Parts: sequence; C-alpha cells; structure tokens
Amino acid sequence: MRNLIVTMFAVMTAILFQQGHAVAQAAAAPPPVKNSSPKTAPAPAASGIPTDKDIADAKAKGLVWTNPTTKVYHKDGEFYGKTKNGKFMSESDAKRQYYRPSPDAMKKADPLKAAAPASGQLKKQAATKSS
Repeated sequence: MRNLIVTMFAVMTAILFQQGHAVAQAAAAPPPVKNSSPKTAPAPAASGIPTDKDIADAKAKGLVWTNPTTKVYHKDGEFYGKTKNGKFMSESDAKRQYYRPSPDAMKKADPLKAAAPASGQLKKQAATKSS
C-alpha cells in the first residue's frame, strides 16, 4: 500500500511539473518579431467635424447630429454638425439608441411654454378683466 501511495505521489508530481514547465516556457517565450520595414509617419486622422457640404446634405436628408458624450441629438442650431465627437443618423435611430433632444429643441417643440404669459402678465390680465 505504501508503494502505491509513493508511486501515485511521484506520478502526480511529474504531471504538475510538466504543466508548470509548459506554463513557464510559454511565459518566457520572446515576443513575436515585428515588421522591420522602415517606419513611416501615420496618416493624420480625419477630423470628426463634418464639412459644410456634409452638414447641408444631412439637413436635406432630415438627419440629426448626435453627440455620444452627452447623448443629445440636434436637429439644427448652433451645435448641428459642430461638436468634436458626433455623427449623423436618423432621428428614430437616435431615439432607439437613447439619445434625447437638445434642450434648445425642447424649447422650440413645446409651444405652450413659448406662448404662456409670465405670471405677472396673468395677474394684469385678470385685473383688467375684472374692472
């Protein structure tokens, strides 16, 4: 019985040693050799800001300008096609990707807020009606 235990211990030690040796060899392997051709300067990255022609084409197609940093989309206005990061897409795609309309668009879209008189004007109107 003792011989059996010693033999099993020896086999298990050998297996673990081989696995550890294989891992050590893989870790010690030199990195792959890179292409030794002369280095060239990388091409400059294209600016993410679209041209005026791109903006006009997108407006004609009814696309919105999306800003992934703020998750806001613009239908027109100051930031349409002008933010550093962004892209054009349809308004339905923008909504599907959880973009929200820009605050300026929200003001334009709510005619009640634009047409509602200020509270002071309401009091004036009520006073003139009662007199």
